[in-house]
Amino acid sequence: CGSRERETDSYNFDEVLSEDCIDETEQYLSQSDTSDVWKRYYTMSLDTVLNILSHTRYLTVNDYGWMGSPIEQWGCHIRMDSLCNNEMLVSLTKTHPAPVVRAMAFDILHNRRYDGCYQVLKDCLNDTATITWGDDVAVTESVASFRVSTMEIVNDGGCYTHFRMTPEQQQELDSILIFCENLGHIERQKRIIDTLSPEQKYYSRIRSMYLDEGVLESLPALARFRNEQDFVLIKEALSHYRDEGEGCNIACIGLKAVANWPDKRFWPMLKKIRTFVVYKHYIDADYNDLMRGCVNAAYHYFS
Repeated sequence: CGSRERETDSYNFDEVLSEDCIDETEQYLSQSDTSDVWKRYYTMSLDTVLNILSHTRYLTVNDYGWMGSPIEQWGCHIRMDSLCNNEMLVSLTKTHPAPVVRAMAFDILHNRRYDGCYQVLKDCLNDTATITWGDDVAVTESVASFRVSTMEIVNDGGCYTHFRMTPEQQQELDSILIFCENLGHIERQKRIIDTLSPEQKYYSRIRSMYLDEGVLESLPALARFRNEQDFVLIKEALSHYRDEGEGCNIACIGLKAVANWPDKRFWPMLKKIRTFVVYKHYIDADYNDLMRGCVNAAYHYFS
């Protein structure tokens, strides 16, 4: 289906990291003096860069620093960019054990408009390790999902270019995300599912996503088919309305499913949810989402 486990090749970066390199890394990490900071960043070795990035799960992608003093990750970014050719970056993004290293290597390939970016993206769809990335607004997702997001980005400013997937590549990827198993960690899959029409060719796959792979966001798409065997799945999701956290989220997804299938048998549950939120939890932000979902579902009974 176009995805496989990360490959290994001749670039075994793990084995070249020496104790001296680790000591050098700790020295960089502990140094707070910003004088001569540019010189330090421009002279770091690749081993030092990789070790610094191995200590974090946060990736800044477009943040240069403040008042002329660059942040450490930007220094790592420019050094990796200057020290690595495309072949080395492909190896890093496929095989390095640190998620942030894999993500940054791909980001540099993307900025270079490397022709093989889409193939690298496809080869690494099973990269489920999570990172948090962004500048002013942070996003937490898998490294594979980050690669897809990077190829979707359109930005007139900053370091990003208009280098994206072609329509043909996007269509191929969307097909992979729908019909290949265990890709629920890629955020784009959730958006694609939400746009699918209730054609019979999708039914068994969408149902499998929900029951076998735990992709909760597939329930509203399943509701569009209005199949009786799925009634109990929606009812069970709605029953979590009293729960906190993830349970409340499941109930909200159940309400989205009701909006797609406004069956009269769900109406008593909508009334229960409305009463619960109004009289007991009207201040809690999570339950506000529940109330909005309830109002939206009720609207579809009369539209």
